[in-house]
Amino acid sequence: MKFNFSSIDKKSLLTLILPLFTFSLLLSGFFWMWQETNSLTFELLKSTSKNVIQGIYLRLDLILFERSKDLSHLASLFSTKQQSPYKRFTTDASGILSREKAFYSFGKLNNSGNLELRIPPDTNNYPLLSKEFPLQKIFDSLSKSNPALISISMDSKDTSKLLIIVKGIFNEDSSVVTGAVYGILIINNLIDVVKHIAFVSEFFIQISIDNIVIYSNAAEFDKNRILFKGAAKDLFVEIGKTWKIEAAPPAQNVLTSLLKQNNFRLFVNILSSFVVSVLFGIALYQMMKSKYIQNQLSISEKRYRLITENAEDIIYRMSLPDGQYEYISPVCEKLTGYSAREFYDKPKFMRSILDSNFINIYDQYWGNLLQGKVPATFDYQIIHKNGIRYWLQQKNTLITDQKGHPIALEGVIADNTNQKTNEIEREKLIKELEEKNIELERFIYIISHELKTPLITIKGFLGYLEEEAVKGEVIQLHQDIVRIISATEVMHRQLNNLININRIGRNRSKRESVNIHEIIKIVLDQFSTVINQRKIRISIGKLPAVNGYKTEIYELFRNLIENAIRFSSDQSDPWVEIGTVTQNEQVVFFVKDNGIGIEKQYSVRIFGLFNKLDPHTEGTGAGLAIAKRVVEHHGGWIKVESEGSGKGSTFYFILPLS
Repeated sequence: MKFNFSSIDKKSLLTLILPLFTFSLLLSGFFWMWQETNSLTFELLKSTSKNVIQGIYLRLDLILFERSKDLSHLASLFSTKQQSPYKRFTTDASGILSREKAFYSFGKLNNSGNLELRIPPDTNNYPLLSKEFPLQKIFDSLSKSNPALISISMDSKDTSKLLIIVKGIFNEDSSVVTGAVYGILIINNLIDVVKHIAFVSEFFIQISIDNIVIYSNAAEFDKNRILFKGAAKDLFVEIGKTWKIEAAPPAQNVLTSLLKQNNFRLFVNILSSFVVSVLFGIALYQMMKSKYIQNQLSISEKRYRLITENAEDIIYRMSLPDGQYEYISPVCEKLTGYSAREFYDKPKFMRSILDSNFINIYDQYWGNLLQGKVPATFDYQIIHKNGIRYWLQQKNTLITDQKGHPIALEGVIADNTNQKTNEIEREKLIKELEEKNIELERFIYIISHELKTPLITIKGFLGYLEEEAVKGEVIQLHQDIVRIISATEVMHRQLNNLININRIGRNRSKRESVNIHEIIKIVLDQFSTVINQRKIRISIGKLPAVNGYKTEIYELFRNLIENAIRFSSDQSDPWVEIGTVTQNEQVVFFVKDNGIGIEKQYSVRIFGLFNKLDPHTEGTGAGLAIAKRVVEHHGGWIKVESEGSGKGSTFYFILPLS
């Protein structure tokens, strides 16, 4: 039957515009979200670059401050009435050289700028160059209140760049310069001291002084692919020399990946918007078509018969209270497998083909129906004649007499299998999402709690640094700096563990057959020193290959073996056993030790992130959490069994076999 659009009124025509409007609205929203996400991505990476630069700057500033204090100490030997200041200068300068590898040499100048003493005495590779090193200008600017002045020099025979720090020598009771001491630092050595602590290997980093590049890892990156740089200018300016530090994230590895992900989301959102709009348009079209058909049904019973008998849904009328079908469309045989005649011959025939789980509900609805109460829709499951279960949705209309007594039930029964299956799957996904949200909340809480301690340590000792620097308490200042560095290292290890945990389950590589013996050999090689020193016996049984992600399997065995070695090494005869057992026809791996053991009440808690039963032991407490995450990502389980304190532990877990 052809649908006649001429019968649609102006109001209905307006509804045809709604799908286009909906698509435009969704598209605008998603495009705005795409732009905002891109902007936030750029801002995040710029901020990260600035943080990298700030870290390098703080480390350089700290080292140069310490070196200036060394020069101040050497200058003070000549400013006070010390006995044998030249001998003391030689001894202290030699000590500083042996302690601070960045220094190349020290020297003492008289008030005319002539060299009186050099430590070590045979240092000739980097002499002071008057052309590059304006002594008179420096002497004129020296005063008791001035800090050490910094200058750059380059030897004519060598391209090594030098950093020369000069400190004036003054009489005790006057500001007259009686000489100066200097220290020569080789910038490459200075950068090496900073590099292993403050540099981030993934970033492009370049340091220059007056546009002279003194360090760059540009060879590791393609400069043309770096989309932006974070720079800190004019960090140290002395005698016209300007330092500049630049850093930028690798565009190929970070930014491009983020932008591609955002573009993919935009594409999916556009496609989803289009599908939703099309479905919305189809729904509107079907609604208007249904209205048109209902008008036509009131005109012609013949047309009514024709439409109902060709409809995809079952149309029926049932008399009450006997439940006899007065009419049911022939499509019932397609949806149920039973003919219309079988429905006519047996009252309430639909009850006889219901799934057993819905019979009690059906009887309850039937009792309410006879009292004039009927639900608008009723979803239930039947067993098709072919034995397959189908979901049906029944839409009901109750017909009553003038007194309000039910006399008939009319309605439509549609195949709702796909929609119901989708709803069940959606509920499952919602439940999984709720579990993930709970895990995320706990994850955030743990991060904030575990990182708070090192941050408090850093903040506390930073408060002492300025006071100790003013007082000249070098030893205490150095100890506080060591504590701060130790706290940052703790934080760094914790963050690395969080990154490792977050990476588990995000592996995009394909699963492969993993040889467990090779994995264990690599792990034992890493701990060979501890094993040999403490004479730990290692026993390895025959282990089958597993089907999984090799890097995650390595993390699993490394953490379990490290845990076993750590807690059994204090025993008189420590041993670790690795093997398999069969439980319920499953191959179960185990790692067993004769260590300190675990009380039963802690057998679940130890797998939590940063949960340590003994706070005085080494490690961050993330090892078993990582192990649990790896096993669960491979579809398995992990548990620990122990007879109690001092009786060892056994970790059981399963992995998919190859």
